[in-house]
Amino acid sequence: MKLKLPLSLIICLTVISCSQWKVTDISSRNYAFIKNGTGPGEIVLKTDDLGLENMSFDIGIYNNRIITVDNTLKRVQVLDSDGKTQVIIGSGSKSKDDIYRFVPFRFSIIGQIYIDNYHNIYVQNRFTRSGSGKWDQNGHKMSFSPSYILVFNSDGELQYTLGRKGTPDIPFYHIEDLSADERGRLFVITRSFDTWDVFRFSGKKRDFYTNLGELSFEERVDSNLYKGRIENVKTFNDGERILISVSYYHGLRLKYRKIFEYSLPAKKIVRMVQQIPDPKNVLFNIVDDKYIYFWNLYNGEVKFMVCNMKGDIINNILMEFNQGNNFYTRVMGDPSGKLYSYSVTRSGVEIMEWE
Repeated sequence: MKLKLPLSLIICLTVISCSQWKVTDISSRNYAFIKNGTGPGEIVLKTDDLGLENMSFDIGIYNNRIITVDNTLKRVQVLDSDGKTQVIIGSGSKSKDDIYRFVPFRFSIIGQIYIDNYHNIYVQNRFTRSGSGKWDQNGHKMSFSPSYILVFNSDGELQYTLGRKGTPDIPFYHIEDLSADERGRLFVITRSFDTWDVFRFSGKKRDFYTNLGELSFEERVDSNLYKGRIENVKTFNDGERILISVSYYHGLRLKYRKIFEYSLPAKKIVRMVQQIPDPKNVLFNIVDDKYIYFWNLYNGEVKFMVCNMKGDIINNILMEFNQGNNFYTRVMGDPSGKLYSYSVTRSGVEIMEWE
């Protein structure tokens, strides 16, 4: 059965400003365009009269390099900021006149992707397709099929494979996020329904692991028992801390959120950063290890609340999109403060840079 995806907006932001009550509008400019096709630098988009049939692709931007996932063609591509192909890893072939580097590789199902500051390429390779029936906050169906992390260098050459203990003996399951700190240590955040695990790897060696499901988030307000549920985890660039966003429920009703700072060396929560009474504001990113960003999608407007690490609101950000004939729009950011978006049409993917 074909999946008919409605027009949606997925937000992953980074912006910096000041003034508690100020609202800052940011604008966009054309960054790159990726054609719908099978050639180098293109990706296959499956559409019908109603829009996208499925999410067989993904796009990320890291250090001015574009990385694309194409599960139809079973390949990963790295493009420069002008959209020119640098590396292709996967199926296909290359003529002698092509100037990009082609590395043949047999992927199964390509999942999460990431490029670190040292230009290493991390690719989640899943073995079988299965789903839990739940959908994550990015609109993707959560898959609990076994997977490993493949680590390639900047030329697309496979360096090693990572499993839960470092060596590829025990696989990961649902990987929520991949990221790396300023020292190049890889973080793998996984979840299984309400259980979250955090892994950190220094090269092939796993140097940190914790099961956040062992933490208790329950509290009484008057005579009511509020049960907390982890809904998001974000890593600091220093690699020694993470932020945990916990939503508190009274029965099935979401009442408020709390943001906690967790110390990896101490292996415990060291403080509550802030409580958010408006449950529409959702944690989505950390910038420069100094600012916390929350997104709020309401009546077609994308609003962001920017807070410092004391929990003070220092700015509000507004992004306005002209959806037009777009099937799907996603906003992406990185720890340095750069902000991009991409929009999908029948002809291809338009990537924008915001400032």
